[in-house]
Amino acid sequence: MTAATQHSGIHAETATAMPSDGMSSGASTTLNPSATLITPAPAPATTPTTRSIETADTTPGAALMSEARACMATGQWKQAVTVLESARQVRTADNDIDALLALAATYAGDKATAEASVARLRQIDAPGTNQLAALAQVALAREDFISGDILSRRAVEIDDTNGDAWAALSASYAGLGWFDDAETCLERSDSLGRSPHTELVIGRAVNNWAMTRTFALVISAILFVFIGILALAVGVTIPFIARELRVAQLPTRFAAAADTAWRKQTRLRLMHCSAVAGILLAWTSIMFLA
Repeated sequence: MTAATQHSGIHAETATAMPSDGMSSGASTTLNPSATLITPAPAPATTPTTRSIETADTTPGAALMSEARACMATGQWKQAVTVLESARQVRTADNDIDALLALAATYAGDKATAEASVARLRQIDAPGTNQLAALAQVALAREDFISGDILSRRAVEIDDTNGDAWAALSASYAGLGWFDDAETCLERSDSLGRSPHTELVIGRAVNNWAMTRTFALVISAILFVFIGILALAVGVTIPFIARELRVAQLPTRFAAAADTAWRKQTRLRLMHCSAVAGILLAWTSIMFLA
């Protein structure tokens, strides 16, 4: 597979009805050739920048919001959830808090908090760009790149000067393997400025693309005939090897984002190590007893 998958203007859309916020409920999707791909006009060359969406804010809870954004920028999702929940007690009806809380809770594995925040965002009669971009990032965190694509496109259609919305669209394209378009959107996002945590959102999307469609199950089934249970260890390792090989071929910006996010995805790496260790232990036991 090449590093940058071309798609000549064909864009993903759902074939069946989707919820009003664009997040899918497990329904199957297909590609609609009549859909229009959104790409920004070429932006002037700039140095990639990230920014906090927070401006000078002296209102109650401002310090907590700043702390939460700092936690999210470094991938400390559980700590961010704790801080944001404290901020909600101060600002009981702040959509920006729910936008950040939905994403942080999703990555932290706090399903109840994430669902509650998403539900509050869905209740907004006319969600703005920030809220749509947040819902798009939540969809991306759930590896639902079709919904992330739809929501981020809605966000940039409302306000094409929002850097976070373009970053979400870039992550959507990256998760689908459309890196030429993802790079164009990322350049637009950089020229506008974006929240630091979007780097991790993009990186995780790249890693998901790099580790999927590796035919690990098929290879494991074939190898099982020859090496038995050790084939399982090979099977669970193939996606990790594929990630290294695929990411190395990507443009520097996406490779760097993927590696940064990968260093934060410790749970996944620990699960892989535990699985391989368990398989090797089982194989050793079988050989010893035999």
